[in-house]
Amino acid sequence: RSRRLLVLCVFLALALAPDPVGHLTRGLMVDAYLQVSAFVAATLLLFYGAERLFRFDIGSALKKSKGFQVPMAALLGTTPGCGGAVVVVAAYSSGNVSFGAVVATLTATMGDAAFLLIATRPDAALVVLPLSFVVGILSGWLVDRFNRFDLTPDTSGYCEIAPVIGRTR
Repeated sequence: RSRRLLVLCVFLALALAPDPVGHLTRGLMVDAYLQVSAFVAATLLLFYGAERLFRFDIGSALKKSKGFQVPMAALLGTTPGCGGAVVVVAAYSSGNVSFGAVVATLTATMGDAAFLLIATRPDAALVVLPLSFVVGILSGWLVDRFNRFDLTPDTSGYCEIAPVIGRTR
């Protein structure tokens, strides 16, 4: 925690420094924020736009495919950007996928770094992305095999002041 606070203070000091250091630091911070935001927006637009265009619900498709749920989730995680991971985590929160599918997605994902890897080292990407896909599948299957946590709500403690709304994951 203290290291993170130190890094934050250094960034703040550099951003508030007089020109040219302050100007350069502020410009780099804005560029980094906008580029990551653009990548995230583009991947989410791709996934949810495809759902809308083809009238296809990824969450229900994952729910119906019990045997292929983990490999499909790992494939979504392998796609560049974090859109696939966001889709699978949203599907988990609505009860459509298992916890192993979430683990597979988050193990397989490289997020926005995949764009950089593909652009700068496509030869390495041809090794790293399939490897992360396979490791994601294996870890997801292991978690589904050995996970014994039951996350259903206990309705015996029902209270009039704070009633249970929907289903808790």
